[in-house]
Amino acid sequence: MTTRRGLLAAAPLAVAALQGQTAAAARIAVGSPVFLLGEQVLEDHWNLERQLVPPRRVHGEPLIRKEHDWEGMGPYLYGSVLRDPSAGLWKCWYTVFSNERYRARQPFPYRAAYATSRDGIVWNKPKLGLVDHKGSRQNNLVDIGVLDAEAVSVKLAPPGAKAPARYAGMTLDKHGVVIFLSDDGLAWRKPEASVVDAGHSDCHNSLCWDARRRRWLAYLRPPYFAGPGHDKRRIAVSESTDLRAWTRPVTVLRPDEEDPPEFYAMPVFPRGNLLFGFLQVYDRRRESLEVELAYSADGYRWHRLPGHPTFLGTGAPGSFDSGMVTTADDTVIDGDRMYTYYGGWNGDHKSNLREAAISRVESPRDRFIGWRTHGPEPGFLLTRPMLAAGARVTVNASVRGQLAMAVCDDRGAALPGFAFDDCGPVHGDGFAHAVSWKGDWRTLNGRAVRLRVRVRDGAFYSLTFA
Repeated sequence: MTTRRGLLAAAPLAVAALQGQTAAAARIAVGSPVFLLGEQVLEDHWNLERQLVPPRRVHGEPLIRKEHDWEGMGPYLYGSVLRDPSAGLWKCWYTVFSNERYRARQPFPYRAAYATSRDGIVWNKPKLGLVDHKGSRQNNLVDIGVLDAEAVSVKLAPPGAKAPARYAGMTLDKHGVVIFLSDDGLAWRKPEASVVDAGHSDCHNSLCWDARRRRWLAYLRPPYFAGPGHDKRRIAVSESTDLRAWTRPVTVLRPDEEDPPEFYAMPVFPRGNLLFGFLQVYDRRRESLEVELAYSADGYRWHRLPGHPTFLGTGAPGSFDSGMVTTADDTVIDGDRMYTYYGGWNGDHKSNLREAAISRVESPRDRFIGWRTHGPEPGFLLTRPMLAAGARVTVNASVRGQLAMAVCDDRGAALPGFAFDDCGPVHGDGFAHAVSWKGDWRTLNGRAVRLRVRVRDGAFYSLTFA
């Protein structure tokens, strides 16, 4: 009788078996975390379950709150936070909204504002001298947009992107979702070809660079088709290689039968071999927004955890974030910690009296979702074929029992010197446990291998070819 464990020990890819050939091995970037979640790297799992790691609120009060009249209903995070290593600064672009200008149909009811910090906690709002507000330019408003600037998404363009400016930004303006460029992140220009989509995607539209496929991705809200009174918000993606020509948006996430009826927006960011999305779930019954975590290997096929657990929920009654929460469009890595900045409102979606402010939550580095054992028996993960690289393998894991790894050929048979019995077991809680065998990992460089991970009483988060 073939057991489940036996299948894991020798499970060729179904597609490869049908085609009578071995599937191409995944190429793994040295030094980058590999999350065994996406279909491109994970073959199967046994006696393990995915478990969300919710972040921790570490600040009782907001870090950025309303100080000036031009901030309208208060700073809220339809925006971006990043660390600029060349300047030694944390930088935040956030949205401000004037209900007065909106009701009067005046230009720029939404504007983008800017703040900086040396430590990510104490924030300064510099007087930029760029935008007129009631006859004065002594404010921190950013010069982006033509008639509006709703929900700015800012990216520090990496060298591989060959972007025409140091910063790429995206916002909703009069022509739809539009790309802007900037050399300093403050004064922005609109290139000749700039429209991502002409639709009115009035939410946090998110721009990200997918380095593995060398493309820009824009996540936005596609148009409604059901007709008046039957609007249903959902998530779509458009892509471009040059920030000029964009594909037509394709819907990639829609609520299922277990959800409140709408997804408001989804800021997306890359980390390791995956894209992660902060999915904003809109509950019309409570007029509230809370955040769920989704992930994807290719940006189109998105996965959610069973039961759709909340990643970041609203705060306690009476708190500054008791009504709704949304996140920035990326997570900031700082040593062994991850910080997710978020905007909170003290009122619901329909309230005109609510005020917004910005804070952050904290997580251990790369611990978004863990594979955890349940019960006394060990659990196993089996990877698809991948090309061995680097000098060693490390794992991000928290193990009360022990973790071991076997290096196998395509059919799951352990290579000489790399069986479970040849592996020094891993114990304890660490972000870079070194995995060692009797064999030398470096002798396998360039060879297609499968990895089998065995976990007893613990949680596995990621591995790295170091």
